[in-house]
Amino acid sequence: EMKALQCAAGGNVNVEMNAAPGVDLTVLLNNMRAEYEALAEQNRRDAEALQSASLQQQISDDAGATTSARNEL
Repeated sequence: EMKALQCAAGGNVNVEMNAAPGVDLTVLLNNMRAEYEALAEQNRRDAEALQSASLQQQISDDAGATTSARNEL
């Protein structure tokens, strides 16, 4: 009886599963890189604009001081 049960139980087992496809990490990393590069570029432009505005203000102040000094002379 034992041998008959062992022979009967020795079949194949098939398991089927429905699984969601995995996340494509390459696409995710490329998207993150593109967002980072866009943010870095925007920050660079903002810094240049701020520096330019600061230099324009300094030039204006210096021109006013020059005019004032000439008038005093």
